[in-house]
Amino acid sequence: MPVAADVTMPGAQEQGLNCGLLFEPPHDELQYLGQVRHILLHGHRKEDRTGTGTLSVFGMQTRYNLRGQFPLLTTKRVFWKGVLEELLWFIKGSTNAKELSAKGVKIWDANGSRQFLDKQGFVSREEGDLGPVYGFQWRHFGAEYKDFNTDYTGQGVDQLQGVIDTIKNNPDDRRIIMCSWNPKDLPMMALPPCHALCQFYVANNELSCQLYQRSADMGLGVPFNIASYALLTYMIAHVTGLKVLSFILIPTFAVTVLCPLPHTVFTNLSTLTVIRNRHGRL
Repeated sequence: MPVAADVTMPGAQEQGLNCGLLFEPPHDELQYLGQVRHILLHGHRKEDRTGTGTLSVFGMQTRYNLRGQFPLLTTKRVFWKGVLEELLWFIKGSTNAKELSAKGVKIWDANGSRQFLDKQGFVSREEGDLGPVYGFQWRHFGAEYKDFNTDYTGQGVDQLQGVIDTIKNNPDDRRIIMCSWNPKDLPMMALPPCHALCQFYVANNELSCQLYQRSADMGLGVPFNIASYALLTYMIAHVTGLKVLSFILIPTFAVTVLCPLPHTVFTNLSTLTVIRNRHGRL
């Protein structure tokens, strides 16, 4: 007969998720729901560049088990095709929003529109050219960005290839890092990186990934980012001959966008068993 133990995950009480007396750790998705609950109850109201307003908490962490499973959240509809196509687009090193849009993934269309680019001062930039965003930093960090038509082969630092090579040749290295935050290139980006830095860790032939996210929209972006970097971890594990272990997310500026109250219904907020709105989205 197992003996019940007081199991509390690291940081769980701070994040609004008290596991209580349990025989096993809770389902991974409860970590995400607990963070949303914590932000709704304890978040600080802040203004933002969009004028919408947010509830914000600084510094949180969740850990998702990747062994034999994949962290695709069920309480929030996740655009799986978008997750896959965007990740492949990053890996390719592309900064052309039109390439994604042509595949039915329009998540970057607004930031690559003529109106948005002109507003940001990129009046001479071709529509769809996002500047040196994620894919460019992953594959050509430090290269001089000109436009999305230029061939950057052999230019800059290929961080992704460096991650793969280091995992293969020196898996105990503590510098297996890929960074999208390049201060020099920030002024040229249509949108600065939200998921800024990831680090990989190998133990017992199992690969883990930890992501530092400087700004995390808990309702819209975080479920997408969890799936994206979990998939990246699976991909890198595959090409390096490893198994997967876990994905750790550190959403540093975790925010929930303030929705108009008439459109939002919260039921049983004390346990967050149901959070829904009339548009079918969190």
